[in-house]
Amino acid sequence: MTTLTKLRDDEEFVITSLEREFGGTSRVGENPPDAYLQVGAREVAVEISTLAQRITDDYGTRSRISDDKPAIDLVTQLNAELNGFIPDGQSVGLIVSAPIAKFRQTKTALAKHLREKLSDLQAFATETKIEINGNIIKVQRHDGHSAKKIWGVVPNRHSNPDILANARNILQDRITVKGRKCAEFAGKRPLWLALINDYWLSDLATYKRALLDFSPEHPFEKIILVNRDGTVEPLY
Repeated sequence: MTTLTKLRDDEEFVITSLEREFGGTSRVGENPPDAYLQVGAREVAVEISTLAQRITDDYGTRSRISDDKPAIDLVTQLNAELNGFIPDGQSVGLIVSAPIAKFRQTKTALAKHLREKLSDLQAFATETKIEINGNIIKVQRHDGHSAKKIWGVVPNRHSNPDILANARNILQDRITVKGRKCAEFAGKRPLWLALINDYWLSDLATYKRALLDFSPEHPFEKIILVNRDGTVEPLY
């Protein structure tokens, strides 16, 4: 195995969060593990992964991220393009269902619609619903400061509404897959699994409850939940 020279952005976020939590220093690993964390006299191997909801439709089962990313990109691009049209103290929320059909045409038409609405912000209804290329989009005007002038919520029409079942499925998948990948480390050195929580409907309590429903064999001394705000919580 060849040592990597650089971590991905999400891996860097995780290892920085762990350094802050445990007061250690880190170096890049060989994939596996993704990194090593020096905590006192111990050097711990750290494998990193992401907890993202999985969805199933006629095309099979996959991470929800692949469906949601175009919708997230749509909101991000519209915020960059139309930010200057919205005065301070105002923001626009978009509820955009994933997956997005005809991304470019939808973005162009939605940008045009928003420009027309934003030309008279006070007359902008609190919430309107429009359909563009089969995409149902809700547009909400909000008073008050927001980190982004245009922000979004992305429901997924193929997602399972059972939060606990989703948490159990994605947790079991990540522990099983990463456990197999890191099996060679079993008994040789301390090994932690750090999981980024990108399934925002689930929290530590939900994952702990989900973990009670199955007993996967794995080589990890610790399994740690890393939230998107950088907080670190022990899961196992």
